[in-house]
Amino acid sequence: MDAKIRSMLVSGVFFLVGAVHGKSIEYACIPDQKIHILSVDTKALQSLRLSKAAGDVCAREELSGMGARHNPSVGVVVGGFRRSGRFDGCPQALLIMDSYPYSDPGFSRPTLVIDAEERILSLNNTKIAWEVKIHDQAILLDKINQPAADNEVVAYNAFFGCETKTTCEGIELVVDRGQLVQVRSFWGSGSIPRQGYVVRIGEKHPLAVVDWQSCLTKPCTASIKTTMLDLERDGIFAIQGLVSLVEDGKVVENFAQRIVQGGLPTLLADEITTDLSNEEVLSAFVVKQNAHTALGITNDGLLKIVVAEGGDASDVCGADLASIAQLMQGLGCTQAMLASSGADVGLWLQKRMITTPGGNDQLAGRCEERPIATALLLFEE
Repeated sequence: MDAKIRSMLVSGVFFLVGAVHGKSIEYACIPDQKIHILSVDTKALQSLRLSKAAGDVCAREELSGMGARHNPSVGVVVGGFRRSGRFDGCPQALLIMDSYPYSDPGFSRPTLVIDAEERILSLNNTKIAWEVKIHDQAILLDKINQPAADNEVVAYNAFFGCETKTTCEGIELVVDRGQLVQVRSFWGSGSIPRQGYVVRIGEKHPLAVVDWQSCLTKPCTASIKTTMLDLERDGIFAIQGLVSLVEDGKVVENFAQRIVQGGLPTLLADEITTDLSNEEVLSAFVVKQNAHTALGITNDGLLKIVVAEGGDASDVCGADLASIAQLMQGLGCTQAMLASSGADVGLWLQKRMITTPGGNDQLAGRCEERPIATALLLFEE
């Protein structure tokens, strides 16, 4: 950890430069290291929510664009997303969008749950499981709005777009307005009803041999439910972090093991794909100084946000995961997670971006803001 940050933690003084942004948000900065710190009383906010880039589920947008569209008091990049091919921009960590299933990577990782109606947050390690019930048949989903393998069951809703974009053989159960209306058995992409969803069953999945056509001969309702009943309320958002930083007030020490267990085989850093399945590369990612965003919750319900700038496109080095984790602990967080890293990191405050763009356009010879998929937006009265 940087000596200056350590001395701040020991002395209990965390803000070198501090200012009250509003009744519910306090902002501070460590200027020579470009580490931004926000303390948020979420219950005093007008609202808070997760926001997706404009367009279908496979879309990206600069945080500055989201800020201009929604005009939040604070906007910060959170969550991961696919970065190439036909699924570029597809969120890999946005689980629930306004109480509606959005995507599910299927791994146990730190999960931030937002109750927008009550303006409260919770953060814990969990795996959210979803199932579709068609008549008397319960189908456990492997994913939502993600690429499908031939042995998986994946649901696609209107958030995803007009078609499923699948490339393997299988069966598609088309649900419109809560009713099973069509059973398709073919190879390729199928249309998605705007007020429903499609359940894609891969040809090698055991449920592919079920006589689904017989369900069309009688009234057949269908619904998607979560195994966590406390999430089935209005105004619920949920997003997963990359890895836990603080648990029960203690700094997590085994970052590399947690990253592997959390199912993060690749992350994008400095414009190249970092293969985290390689032990040496994974170790370097954990100890390397870089740009990071962390979110944490304190015992008294405050949300702590730390955004550390850094990387090749910045004039500061950034921070390693251990330093960010110790800073979150020093700020009083009992639970904290890494929300984004590398060139994705960005912070919108007071109607403008206050972080240096992390993308590097080598052909144009300039730094550019990287388009991202999801952001946490906070609105004051």
